[in-house]
Amino acid sequence: MTAIPATNLWIGNAGDARNLQKIRSLEIRAILLLAYEEPIVNYPRDLTLIRLPLLDGGENDFFNFEIAVTSLTSLIQNDVQTLVTCSMGMSRSPVIVSAALAIHHSLPFDDVLTSVCKSIPTDVSPEFYRYVRSVFEKLI
Repeated sequence: MTAIPATNLWIGNAGDARNLQKIRSLEIRAILLLAYEEPIVNYPRDLTLIRLPLLDGGENDFFNFEIAVTSLTSLIQNDVQTLVTCSMGMSRSPVIVSAALAIHHSLPFDDVLTSVCKSIPTDVSPEFYRYVRSVFEKLI
């Protein structure tokens, strides 16, 4: 689990999403689960949980993508400590975090993605990147 500098955001993997002790110690209040292939975990009622299953390619529903980005943007605007996870925490999570931060700060998506990717190990799927890049403009 890695903090994104100058934000209340953390990026992690499926194992991090199950580490309730670490989540509590970081005072994380919301978890955005993006992994299509991971099982659903039971969380305590005081944690906000948003599960939007995205595939690491271009075959996602715009609906799920839009909810993921707008929900995360709202959490950012409200200064909520949030963990964003996908299976490995290296593709879907940094891309969705970058899209939400770009919208929140009115910055170019590619610039924000480059900055986020400097903070964590990444392996962004080219198909997922192209998909997000193509629909990003519809959200702003």
